Order: sequence, then structure tokens, then C-alpha cells
Amino acid sequence: MFTTVAEWTDDAQGKKDYDAEFVGVTTRYWPRGGGITALDAAGFHTNEDQSIKPSATSEIYIRAKEGREFEEMVTLISREFEGETFEEVAAQVESWVQEQMNRVTKAVLEEFKRAG
Repeated sequence: MFTTVAEWTDDAQGKKDYDAEFVGVTTRYWPRGGGITALDAAGFHTNEDQSIKPSATSEIYIRAKEGREFEEMVTLISREFEGETFEEVAAQVESWVQEQMNRVTKAVLEEFKRAG
């Protein structure tokens, strides 16, 4: 069973808000070479491996507590992307995220339509 991660916060003039974000997106992009530095047996050094293509990992998540274990981000779906440039990877991420957010929106709307 999931529970909310909403929190009470102070607002102006003694008012309080009980707010939470429900669905979110998190994406991490790595440039060609995988990043500025690499770690190997010799320690940290400038990564010069240009064979590693630009890439990203993206997740759609809900903010919730699951059971007794606290998990602020519960992943619904994730995907890895790869391309020749940032622009190519970014276009893939943006298209996929929009598709997934449409799925989430449709599922939530369907649930609430049924509940009346």
C-alpha cells in the first residue's frame, strides 16, 4: 500500500499548506566519453575514451512511501538512450518522456472516472 509524502508547510498569515508532487521525471545525461573524469586502478583521470557515445537514463516515478519502507521515489518505468550528439539524445528523451507522461495521465484519469 502506498501512502503520500505530502508535508505541511507554513504559508503567509498563519495559513498552512499540505502539498506533494505526485509524478516526476528524472534524467541524467552523459557526454561523449561518459563524463569528464574516469576512475580506474590508477585513480581519477581525464576520460579520453571517445568511443563511449553520448547517453542518458530517464525515469518516470511517483513520490510515495511503500509499506513501512520509506521510498520517496518509486520508479514506474525507466529507459536508457544513446546517440551521436546531445541534441539526438535529448530528442529521444523528450519524446519518450512525453509518451510516458501521457500514459500516466490516462491511467490516473481512467481511475478517477471509474471512482466517480
